[in-house]
Amino acid sequence: MPKRKSVGQHEQTKASSKHSKPSALAELAATRGVTEIELMANYQSSLKLHGERVEDRVGKEFRAWLFKFAKVVAANKSRTDAWQELKSCCDVLLLLQDLYLFTYPEDSEHAAKKTTADVLKDSCRFLKEELDKLIPRYGTLHKDTGELFADPKLRLLGVLSSEISSLFTEPITLLQTAQQELKVMRNWAEKMGSLKTEANDAYLYSLATRVRDSTGEYHFPELTTLVEASLAAHGEADEEALDHETLERRVQRYIKRMNLSHRKSNPQQPE
Repeated sequence: MPKRKSVGQHEQTKASSKHSKPSALAELAATRGVTEIELMANYQSSLKLHGERVEDRVGKEFRAWLFKFAKVVAANKSRTDAWQELKSCCDVLLLLQDLYLFTYPEDSEHAAKKTTADVLKDSCRFLKEELDKLIPRYGTLHKDTGELFADPKLRLLGVLSSEISSLFTEPITLLQTAQQELKVMRNWAEKMGSLKTEANDAYLYSLATRVRDSTGEYHFPELTTLVEASLAAHGEADEEALDHETLERRVQRYIKRMNLSHRKSNPQQPE
């Protein structure tokens, strides 16, 4: 196993990693008119508002998991073969990071510890709940404003000037447009924060795409074997073998939900 760096260090240095697409980070920073360093600083400070994350505790917990992972891999030939197949062509530290976060337990012992993906999902749920309260107020304001402008006592103002008459129309239109835009945002937040989806699928997607980008294939059978080993290293009971087709479907659903680009891993693989 490789010498361990913390996940926090990877978050700070991934802009310079050839596997983390620094150009995308630079482009994102440019659209906001800030430097990459400023963007990462804002990202980190925003996360702190949500309390401690799994990534914040990685220095305390990852090493123990890593030793157990190495042990369960070495004890099983299929796991050893899967590990040898992928580690030779992928960034091992990032591969291990995604495995660790994707399989992080959700039992009562770890219930208070959330990954970054959990925090993002919670943020979307919070946005949806607050917009559910706010949007009806726009409807009420639109109605009340419309009734005010339709009052016969104001008719004289419109008669005197067409410019004044148009002033009555514009606020009504803006209120209606704002309400419609907030509904779009609310629907997006509901989709992103849905309880029907697993937040940690973000790490499964990252894991699968790292392998695909390095090898040209998703290697779902090998990934499934390593996910089983990672679960065992976390102390999760391996009562039955995972189905690699299930993991593949989860990746496809995540791609669809997030409107991500998708490339076939081989000519026979369906979209």
